[in-house]
Amino acid sequence: RVILFAAFVIPLTLLFLITIRGFCATVKSIIFDSTLRYFKEPNLIPNLPSMVMNLNLLIMGTAILILLVAYILLLFSFLHKEDRRKMNFTLTALFIFYQALGFLFIEYQNEPLITPVMMFVFIFLIFWLAVIIYRHKQKNVYHFVYITLAASVISITLLNYFNLKLEVASLKTTAFEINRPNNDLLHFLLSETLQNLSHDVVVIADYYDRNANYYAEAFMLWANSSLQRESLNSSLSIWDKDRNYLGGFNSGITSGKKMIEEFSNFSDAKPAIIETADPVDSTKNIFTGIVQITDRGFTLGYITASIGFDIRDIGTAGIPDFLESKKNIINPVIDVRRLKIFEFADSGNQSLGEKLTQVYGDIYPSRDQIKPILNAKFNQDNEAWLTIPLGNENFYAYLLRYNSGGTHNIIAVLTREKRLSWDLFNFFKIFLIHSIFLILLVLVLFAFKIKDLKLSFRAQLLTAFIVISLIPVVVLAIYNRQTVQQRMQTAIQNELGERLNYVENIIKEELTESPSHDYIEAFNNAGQDLGVSFAVYEGSTQIYNSKDQYYKAGLFTDKLNPEVYYQLNYLSYREYFTQEKIDNFAFDSFYKKITLDGMPLIISVNDAFNKVRLSYSVTDIDVFLFGIFTFATIIMILLSAFLANRISSPIRRLTKATASVANGDFNVELNDNVVKGDIRELFSSFNLMTRELQKNQIELAELERENAWKEMAKQVAHEIKNPLTPMKLAVQQLIVSYRDKSKSFDSIFEKVSSTILSQIENLSLIASEFSRFARMPNFKIEKIDLLPVIKDSVNLFVHEKSKIELTAQVGKAFVEADKSQLRRMLINLIRNSIQAGADSIKLKLEQADGSYILTVSDNGSGIPREIKEKIFDSNFTTKPKGMGLGLTLAKRFIDGINGRISLVDSNGSGASFKITIPQCNDKE
Repeated sequence: RVILFAAFVIPLTLLFLITIRGFCATVKSIIFDSTLRYFKEPNLIPNLPSMVMNLNLLIMGTAILILLVAYILLLFSFLHKEDRRKMNFTLTALFIFYQALGFLFIEYQNEPLITPVMMFVFIFLIFWLAVIIYRHKQKNVYHFVYITLAASVISITLLNYFNLKLEVASLKTTAFEINRPNNDLLHFLLSETLQNLSHDVVVIADYYDRNANYYAEAFMLWANSSLQRESLNSSLSIWDKDRNYLGGFNSGITSGKKMIEEFSNFSDAKPAIIETADPVDSTKNIFTGIVQITDRGFTLGYITASIGFDIRDIGTAGIPDFLESKKNIINPVIDVRRLKIFEFADSGNQSLGEKLTQVYGDIYPSRDQIKPILNAKFNQDNEAWLTIPLGNENFYAYLLRYNSGGTHNIIAVLTREKRLSWDLFNFFKIFLIHSIFLILLVLVLFAFKIKDLKLSFRAQLLTAFIVISLIPVVVLAIYNRQTVQQRMQTAIQNELGERLNYVENIIKEELTESPSHDYIEAFNNAGQDLGVSFAVYEGSTQIYNSKDQYYKAGLFTDKLNPEVYYQLNYLSYREYFTQEKIDNFAFDSFYKKITLDGMPLIISVNDAFNKVRLSYSVTDIDVFLFGIFTFATIIMILLSAFLANRISSPIRRLTKATASVANGDFNVELNDNVVKGDIRELFSSFNLMTRELQKNQIELAELERENAWKEMAKQVAHEIKNPLTPMKLAVQQLIVSYRDKSKSFDSIFEKVSSTILSQIENLSLIASEFSRFARMPNFKIEKIDLLPVIKDSVNLFVHEKSKIELTAQVGKAFVEADKSQLRRMLINLIRNSIQAGADSIKLKLEQADGSYILTVSDNGSGIPREIKEKIFDSNFTTKPKGMGLGLTLAKRFIDGINGRISLVDSNGSGASFKITIPQCNDKE
């Protein structure tokens, strides 16, 4: 047994660990696909590719977990099933052994793909599932639900872990991309865009349309190009053949007259690209290209496009949310807006005097905060990894040192350490999708079992508890979401209101300080000084907008929202906050009535162009609330299950005991010391009832026997009197003939002798009938199959702690017996074993010498040697409340069907009974 165990455990252990590592490697590869994109998406419900990927991940995780549980169950088959104590010890030792091997496996791996804590939790879950399945007496299809739930937890944990590792590693990629801008890529994107536009039939047709909106056309060309898809600062302008500006669109790069002037001598059919300075910010270098639009050899005009890269504009800072692309060439793994980037430069030394030259992000570090960066120890590749505290949070930081033109430079790319709330957010974001599949799985399994569904008392209690507890949870969740959403709307309203007040104050200051300025100039100065986008209306007509290109392109109307006009002019509100839409994109707008030099105007700001960064978005709140209330729901379900089980357990015990009594087991007894109150009184009453039933059964049996004997005695007396009278007369006649010396004495003697012998035969027949009556009282003898009766009796104890096993070497076992008496005998023997403390009871049925032999053995306390000879005696018992009739009646029944019952073996570790029943001669 030890050799076989060793032969199995070594390869299975290797397979176990290799399977775990393979699963981790697969999950790591998945994180690069659509699941990674889903981590970055703000949407609560993922797109179809991410949905399918999550389903595949759950299915794969469930399959692998089933395989791992099967490994452990195979090892369990070698355990000491007969001895529960030894089995528990072996289970614990096996669990510790696998945990130790898991840690060693991680220690000796170059890339373990899993942490020690995760390995401990995963192995614990695998063993826990294996023990539940192994110790469950019946097959339960909901085990697959438990395994699927565990697979979901494991796979999502791995996804979170690999996503975090990937994000940290991506800091290095970001630093290299910033340090080494890919000019070839920028050149290619610009060249590809211009080349495609030169053959665009829509562009050519628009040149012939005198009413064409070239701003709208420029926006459409930009939106459908790689300039927008790659999330880079860019612009696109349309010019006529005389190089007059017709219209354009820009995001982060201002398109001006200087762009076309750079190509004063351009007349080539192919695009031309040069590197120039930004028309507004000369410190920014951009690539600008031009292409000639021709039709049948005639020049119709020109299209110019620019593209640029600057650390201050990473993350499409100049593009509103409704135009943002999900791609980013700087860092495709993490949202670059979550990064903090610092650039340092000096004059060749590495002292603390290094200068912070550029900053990206909303944190400008102090001198003390940048000391860890400047004092970092770089490796031979001029790299360093740090954890830096900024404010109240810690940041992972990757540092890259390089030389440029004799100057030392350091690029530091930082991202926040993930907090527990963020991990829970990502966890529940994926778990939300897995929950949908889990619910579908439960519904499918429920549909298959609904025809056999019978709601037990426990199930009814559990359902009632869950419904009662979930109603306030759902109401609270809805209330909290509405409350949080209202607070977020209030925060947005306050932020937009403050920005609008700043704009109003700056405009008034401009007009007060420089009365010669017109309104438009004052509006422009206010927008540039504050960096706030706003619009101004006179009546219902827009007279100014700092983002006029979007209105010229036709994305927004230049007329005031009718609802706003009604609220401010007719209802005389001074301010009004509302939500507006452009296609499927919703944004918040804040309107306010102001007066400039006696002229009533309406000024507005919105968060479509003025990004309001809140701590959490509505989607974040949805996921967080879902996670919190899902966790609360799980806790409530567990508590409900515990309480329902605690309340219904006595009822279920009483129900099972009642079923046993109905099947003739009057020895069943409920332990009333483990319960209190009314249930204890009910248990005591039940025990009293069973004892009374046993007593009544004995009295009834004795009464029936006494009545039967009385009736039989009357019949026997009657039957005996009948032959005695002729016998008496015959003898008297013989005596008279003998005394009279009758000559016919011989014939009389023969006649009398014959009569007496005949009557003696009748008396013998009466004695035989009397003997048969005494041996077989009230049995209903019929032909029955012994095997189903045994199985039915065993099934009565399926919920007991003892494990009952039946081994049958025959498929059919026909005997002549009383089915009820046979079942009572088997129940009594099994009940005796359980009361003797046995946790393993084995029944074996075999055929030998024209009889069926049933052996019942257990591992209980056994029968002491000094009472072995008394166990079948009437009224003998060792139980405090026993009647001493169980084995007596069993022996009487077996004897009554010409069988035998005997105690084969008994010691301190169990007892064994052997029952022999004659085989039925008629096998048909």
